[in-house]
Amino acid sequence: MTPLLNKLETYITEAFSEAFPDLADAASFVLQTHLTPENYAMAMLSNDASVAHAKLKSADYASATQTLVFEKTDTMRGIIRVMVRTLLRRKRLSHLGRDSQDQTLTPRVLLPFEGEFNYWDLLDSTGFIRSWQQAIEQHPKLYDEQDKASIDLFSTLKGGQLSSSLIARHIGMHSDWATVLPGVFNGLRFLHDEYQFDANRLWRDLDRCGQDASRCLNMIKKVQNHIHQFGIELAGSFLSDLGHERFVKPAPHITHSIAALHKLKVVPQRQALEHLYQLSAVFGVSPQTLDRLFYLGYSGNFYLFQLQSQNARHYQVRFLQQLNQLDSRLDSKLLLPASALGDEAAS
Repeated sequence: MTPLLNKLETYITEAFSEAFPDLADAASFVLQTHLTPENYAMAMLSNDASVAHAKLKSADYASATQTLVFEKTDTMRGIIRVMVRTLLRRKRLSHLGRDSQDQTLTPRVLLPFEGEFNYWDLLDSTGFIRSWQQAIEQHPKLYDEQDKASIDLFSTLKGGQLSSSLIARHIGMHSDWATVLPGVFNGLRFLHDEYQFDANRLWRDLDRCGQDASRCLNMIKKVQNHIHQFGIELAGSFLSDLGHERFVKPAPHITHSIAALHKLKVVPQRQALEHLYQLSAVFGVSPQTLDRLFYLGYSGNFYLFQLQSQNARHYQVRFLQQLNQLDSRLDSKLLLPASALGDEAAS
């Protein structure tokens, strides 16, 4: 392990122990669980985090690991579920997420994607709407009158109208459904048109991103152009949550961490991502490993076990100060030339 990685891991475990003193003995296990490649895909977390916390406290780490379940993103079913759940990350979807501790797992949206289903049937608006109508028939108590009316109204749309949240709202659909139904329909069309519902084709596209920040950003933009309900941030989240070791999306914890390493206030997204890829090559670890180290240190959110530091802002500031104070001599290739980081670094 290089000095920088050792410093990061030491800092994170110490910060975890300080934030969660009753779980201090589990700090190293919690960190390594987040850094395990098999745990990179989107998780399906339990509604009762206390079970996992009790396992951590008693050092029953094998049982704690068994509480973790992840989407099977090597299959098209798993990829579609991640796409749908990513849409549910949008803010202000409280009507759809009512009664669900995790909004992304609300059954009234995910029921059509439980078990095996025919992807091609969902490309047709009739088959698409029928999947939710069947969910209503089987679980009527989950859906209120606004839900049912919105699903029925969506069935009146034709052609390009099916992709438009604006038109869906205009005809009287609840705003939550007007966002999610066109978004899911767009996502299914994208996965069919671009990859023919073949998970291997999508993973080969992720493979081609390799260590290339420009390719990553272009792939994110391609997704956003097709599934415009995502926006650029959620398009990146969708691809990142598939769990590919070499795909990383630009995010505040990366740009701020790279800036702090260079003792700067700002580093442009593309340059920050490029530097993260270069660091991963120098240190012999995957880009996702570095991404997660920066994320855990920056956010204090140990999400797999639903443990969030109470003072997130303080956590961020202190982590960036630690990076800012690192001596670049710890690793001879820690820093890039100023010219590679944009105008502010070069000035």
